[in-house]
Amino acid sequence: MLRPWVSFLILLFLVPARAETWDANDFQELVNQIESSIRSMNRLEGENSCRTPATDDAKKRKDPKPVLPGGIPICEKNRAPLFSEDSILDLEIEADLNQVPGPAQFQDRETNLKRSHPAKIRFQDSNGAKKEIQIGLLRRSKSRFYSCDFKPLKLVFPEDLNLENTIFDRLKADEMKLVVHCGYTSGKIEENPKKFNEDIKEEYAVYKFLKALGYPVPEVRLVKVNYKKPGGEFVVEGLGILIEPKGSLGKRCACGHAKGKGLWDPIIPADTDPTIYAGLLFAERIAASGDWIAKIGHNVIPLTCDEKVVGLAPYDFNDSALVSARGATYNHLLQSGARFFRMISRGPFDRDDRPTVDLNDREKWAWNKAIRSEAARLIVVKSRLYAALDQADIQNKEHIREHFDNFYAHLEKWLAQEIGIRNVARSVQDKAKELKQLESGN
Repeated sequence: MLRPWVSFLILLFLVPARAETWDANDFQELVNQIESSIRSMNRLEGENSCRTPATDDAKKRKDPKPVLPGGIPICEKNRAPLFSEDSILDLEIEADLNQVPGPAQFQDRETNLKRSHPAKIRFQDSNGAKKEIQIGLLRRSKSRFYSCDFKPLKLVFPEDLNLENTIFDRLKADEMKLVVHCGYTSGKIEENPKKFNEDIKEEYAVYKFLKALGYPVPEVRLVKVNYKKPGGEFVVEGLGILIEPKGSLGKRCACGHAKGKGLWDPIIPADTDPTIYAGLLFAERIAASGDWIAKIGHNVIPLTCDEKVVGLAPYDFNDSALVSARGATYNHLLQSGARFFRMISRGPFDRDDRPTVDLNDREKWAWNKAIRSEAARLIVVKSRLYAALDQADIQNKEHIREHFDNFYAHLEKWLAQEIGIRNVARSVQDKAKELKQLESGN
């Protein structure tokens, strides 16, 4: 007869170890963690602005914004007229595009303005009158700079330029990215862009999908750009996307954003709370995006407060597998749900599935708590994602719907196994409905 303590040791080695037990009380605690997110999102249905604007005194103190488990800040609304509606904005850009210089990383506005090529940009102001401003143009991007006839552009605003009462009012930015239709590398800048406009609409839709789920992504505006040579000769017309500047996003979602000094220099300190990676990993997988490296800020914006990274904002989804023509490289992300949840259960990892942080026992417990909380939150806001898909003006909806269905099937199965509750989706959704009724009754 084995002694009790010997039997206990045998069981300890034979039974698979778990970081902690999980019961109904723990499930209730998990639901409680996401209640603040549900409340705020119910107040502003369908918006990423999940928080009332801070007072002037609070802004001066740079009070930190609320952050959900997993590094997901509750962002303020962007008040710029450019992002006040979702209709396609008509722009006219007059410049010699063949003379616009190529990208240079990590330059300030003065340097970029000196390097930039002069251009005129025309649009309608807030009163409907046509407006023209003088700006500078730069080429930008990395892969698209070499693979596209039409290179992505950067609009550089002179410091003394008055943008008041224009669509660019309240942006408080030195420069702004413009995603343009790509075209073939045929050497002809007049390449017909119609076949590439669908890519632009799909990339734009990915931003809207993540915004609907409450992730801190830049605001975007779909534009139809009429390109002209100096003197007014027509070149081509194509769709594009104006992207909210990083500084603007940093201020409304945190206190600011971390800035890189070199292309491969890490901008996320080694002592950063590893749980901030949780929200980013879920967001990138929903977006089926594989072109990102968090530690160096490649297609990821580290949001900061008091010199600490408190959240991570994904952007630049041109190579997403949801963008039908350009995303073939990452199509494997559409069918790798089981692998993703095995990986995320172990800790943070990068785009190549390599671990980025070695977690100790305390960090592992916090990580498990963060990813379970985020999984439950995603179940709560699931209907918002599908509503955004229904509203999207794109042709590959069914392809994307299959991806979302596959992701949520794996998510709900994984979370049910993690916490031992069979109908986990129903339990979380019932709690959300109950809370929503309470909110609507107040």
